Amino acid sequence: MDIQQINEVVKSQESHYKEIGRIFNNIKKDATSRKTEKYIAERRSRLTEVFTKASANHSLIEDQEILEEHTYMKSDYFGIIKELYKDAMDYLEQCETKLPTCQQPGVQDLEKVRTTSNSSARMKLQLYRINQLRQNLEKAALAIEDDRSSYHYKTLLETLQKQCDKVEEGHFSICEEENVLEHSYFQDEVFENLKTNYDDIIERLYEKLQQHQTIHKSSDTLEHMLEVYLCWTKHRRIFVEVRPVVITHVI
Repeated sequence: MDIQQINEVVKSQESHYKEIGRIFNNIKKDATSRKTEKYIAERRSRLTEVFTKASANHSLIEDQEILEEHTYMKSDYFGIIKELYKDAMDYLEQCETKLPTCQQPGVQDLEKVRTTSNSSARMKLQLYRINQLRQNLEKAALAIEDDRSSYHYKTLLETLQKQCDKVEEGHFSICEEENVLEHSYFQDEVFENLKTNYDDIIERLYEKLQQHQTIHKSSDTLEHMLEVYLCWTKHRRIFVEVRPVVITHVI
């Protein structure tokens, strides 16, 4: 990128920061009565959308060596954006815990879901599991932006895969029930949308692990080369220090 394009990307980061701040401030100003499951899901989705754009921009900026001394890098501006995003998401999570009990299953307006006697125990359990998986996917998305250890990413993968297995098992189970296809769970394609997000996060986690393994292999190679060099140096020193023995033959 040329300097003009770089400046445009940096400027857009400021816009993303302001947008996250604006959404967060409006959430805090809105009355508690407005903060329904649908409201929370919409704000969470919008915040994640803006933060994803900021993350993509930051990756572009990191590749530009010309910006190493730029105020954007020195001030860790992306770190500031990430912190604001995390604060906003944490606040929404607090709002979610304060919802009336009948709204607790909460995934994208799931409890416009008619909480009637027709709602089975299986469906309630499925909504709970989906909510837990969704929250962990959001945490994983944040972790991907950080430089965590391979162990951390492997643990995340295992946790998410186990949770997804339970969600899939529950999905196929409730598909067998009668009179459930009119449920908003199916109307809003909750499982399908969550699975799409899950597949994306899992793919990104595998990419992150692969990067770590590549770096680790490079480190191992360098370490091996260093060992070879030191070994050669040691033997070279011995070779140089040993004086040739002159043998004289008596004739």
